[in-house]
Amino acid sequence: MSLYPEQIAVQDPASALTYDELNRLANRIANAILASRGQGSEPVALLLGNGIPVVAAMLGVLKAGKFYITLDSSLPVARMAMILAETRVLLLITDSGRREEADVLRQRLSLTGAELLNLDNLDTGLSDENPAQAVSPGDLAYVLYTSGSTGVPKGVMQDHRYVLHLAMVYTNTGEISGGDRLALLYSPSFAGAVRDIYCALLNGATLLTFDVKREGLAGLADWLRQKQITVFFAVATMFRHFCRLLTTEDRFPSVRLIELGSETVYAGEVRLYQRHFSSDCRMIVNLGGSEISPVCQFPVDATTRIEGGTVPAGYPADGVEVLLLDAEGVAVAAGTPGEAAIFRAAIGAGPN
Repeated sequence: MSLYPEQIAVQDPASALTYDELNRLANRIANAILASRGQGSEPVALLLGNGIPVVAAMLGVLKAGKFYITLDSSLPVARMAMILAETRVLLLITDSGRREEADVLRQRLSLTGAELLNLDNLDTGLSDENPAQAVSPGDLAYVLYTSGSTGVPKGVMQDHRYVLHLAMVYTNTGEISGGDRLALLYSPSFAGAVRDIYCALLNGATLLTFDVKREGLAGLADWLRQKQITVFFAVATMFRHFCRLLTTEDRFPSVRLIELGSETVYAGEVRLYQRHFSSDCRMIVNLGGSEISPVCQFPVDATTRIEGGTVPAGYPADGVEVLLLDAEGVAVAAGTPGEAAIFRAAIGAGPN
């Protein structure tokens, strides 16, 4: 699975796994899924926390040739039930701490026939060898539900090709490598977590989890320093609130890259970055969404000055073409209103 089998792949507050250990755990989960559901693409729901188990389960689902839907247990039961009903899930992966919640969901949906896989009770006889499941670039990898800010939440389907393209763009622009330590601050049901997880694992880097929703922002500064985080992805609002908790002396010498996005980034966020992070630390502002990310990127450094109140959208990301089209699908002239159309270059994917 990795060029760095003995390097720490993922670390949460409870434990840490090397790449070799993570691969073997993911293989056991994949083989448990195959023993339960057989071959073929189908949805698998994940009701787990923000740590090692959910990362291993995501990989296990993909290794089994299926696609996952992550559920955030902090969401209302009605919303999780709606997601399960729409995706017609027949296998739900959870752990002992969320077993009761999983049973409530199954009963609410009359999914008593749906199978439950408890990661805390995996069969000790399951093989930890790589399952021989072929995966194509166009095969679904996951379905992620939007926040619903524009109405009813909708499921966004993404394939393996998309995940590889996303990881490639962020890797190349951020120069992410096996020596990096990336922070995972969000639930895996959030689009940004896809970037964090796969940018770390596909580069042999270390992924470290900090649950902002549970821990709050007060301890994040010390955690970034203690864990020697080098790459820090954040939503702009969270970054702003985080920086406002800092003292004038707070600095983060290990952080070399900050990626901001998911919403408008203001000039004030750039000034906060320049105040608290070293001159060697870069910032990249990303424009995108759950359907495709990043679309545009704008690089910032210690000398950048933003004219106006907001950071520009930037330049099309590598492998992305942005056009403005009229109602007939024809490109409009400069200065003419149109509808944005985003095209992503196709890249291949090898077997899993």
